[in-house]
Amino acid sequence: RDVDYLRDEYNAPIKYDYAKKGYLLTNPEWTWECPLLEADEMKASLLGARLAETILPEPLRGSIRKAIDRQLMNNEKGMDDDVSLESLVATISIKSHIDPEVFGIVFTAWEQHHTLKVDYSKIGYNEVKNFTIEPHVLTLFDGCWYIKGRMIAKGDWDCEKWGYPDMILALPRIKKAKILETIFETDSRIVKEVSNGNLFKLEEVHNITLKVNGISACYVKEQFPEHDIKESDDGGITLHIPVAIKLTLIKWILGEGGNVTVLTPRTLAEEIHSQAARLAEKQHDIIVKIKNV
Repeated sequence: RDVDYLRDEYNAPIKYDYAKKGYLLTNPEWTWECPLLEADEMKASLLGARLAETILPEPLRGSIRKAIDRQLMNNEKGMDDDVSLESLVATISIKSHIDPEVFGIVFTAWEQHHTLKVDYSKIGYNEVKNFTIEPHVLTLFDGCWYIKGRMIAKGDWDCEKWGYPDMILALPRIKKAKILETIFETDSRIVKEVSNGNLFKLEEVHNITLKVNGISACYVKEQFPEHDIKESDDGGITLHIPVAIKLTLIKWILGEGGNVTVLTPRTLAEEIHSQAARLAEKQHDIIVKIKNV
């Protein structure tokens, strides 16, 4: 196994001598130059790999593990000998399954700046659509992997008349992917938009003030900056949020079961009231039906 490793990974000129029943170097001058990492560099590699394994699907997860195993063969951990990296846990919810082959193809296209041709199952359609896209950004958003870039073609129709518009594809809905020879330059505008939390151009709400009580107050203290929180005498808190995505905010408020109420703006308070009333009405109808069964 060690001989195979030297030969396959470092191109060592090794062959087997059947007469002497042993291995030899066909080039006696060959040396194994294995770069050693400093302790801090090795620690960074181990910690980064451990966290990457948590969020990256196959085949990258396996590749990372193999790369770290190779480094550990020739370097000290850079950490305490008794450390258990398995106890470093990053709980990130990955909500959907991605075909490892598809993810590998998409990742390579993004990494090497190659255009992709994909068969894609769109929401609301029973058929699979075909798109050609430049994958400028690969991102994990709310538990799902996406690519965002420019749509080059829809089927066989070139999108030049549309100005090659921005396009977002969810990787779990890519049924098949193929890397094309076309190369593109990463658009810094698209990268900046996604980095600033604007993967989707969703409606925002500004200058929000919330009254938070109960167990929800404990969560808020852990998740929001201290300067945006004001504690009340009743044990609750008042939370100020400068800006938030409306859809995400409403889902969170409704999910807290009455522990979060909107003080401002009024339009948000009215929408929360309306959605909660519709939910209560529908839930009441279900309960009535269950009682009558």
